[in-house]
Amino acid sequence: IVIPVVIGGLASAEERHPGTAWWQALQPMASAWQWIIKAAVALVLTAVLVPAMPWVLTQLGGFPVGIEGGFVTATVCVCVAVLYVSSISPSGIRAILNAGLALILLFTIGAGVNGALVYPATWRLNQFATQITPFTLTFDQIHAWERWLEPLGFWIVFVGGAALLLRFGAINHRSEDRSAKRIGRQIAWVAGYLLITPVGIEFLRMLVWASVRHRAL
Repeated sequence: IVIPVVIGGLASAEERHPGTAWWQALQPMASAWQWIIKAAVALVLTAVLVPAMPWVLTQLGGFPVGIEGGFVTATVCVCVAVLYVSSISPSGIRAILNAGLALILLFTIGAGVNGALVYPATWRLNQFATQITPFTLTFDQIHAWERWLEPLGFWIVFVGGAALLLRFGAINHRSEDRSAKRIGRQIAWVAGYLLITPVGIEFLRMLVWASVRHRAL
């Protein structure tokens, strides 16, 4: 987790601290391309260093540690979020500290919301899906749905959310407006997207699986 926080935290804010971010607008390259290159370098570094560092330590005689692809994907998503935090922070150190605090709050609040709201809402949605499902599918057809629904859900939720964060980060990076109103509006968009899209995908999955019970009735 430290690697994506440091890489993403320094990407935008560290240029703003000494004042070098503003004169980059005078360069012939468009600011959008500058941000794309900046974000791409940060994400590639994260994707390379996260699995590479344990391998190097293992080669030097350290305890062998396996890194799964899902963990690398998660760290890249963390880097995207930290890039956004960096775009609204006045310095790299502030960005790293703010990102660390934001991640702690996110996991804490997320765990509470998951237990207090998500599980009860999921049960009610499941009951509702059983009543209204339009499908009458066999188990083979359901498994065929699952094969494309899971990757589709990943692309819609995580890649779509990352695209929103990177888009807002690009806007903040080339602007001096970091008012609470603008930041609050951007966070509301991202939070709403990350809340609505997983619920919609899960509800579609419930409709598909409810077709078995509907068919049995």
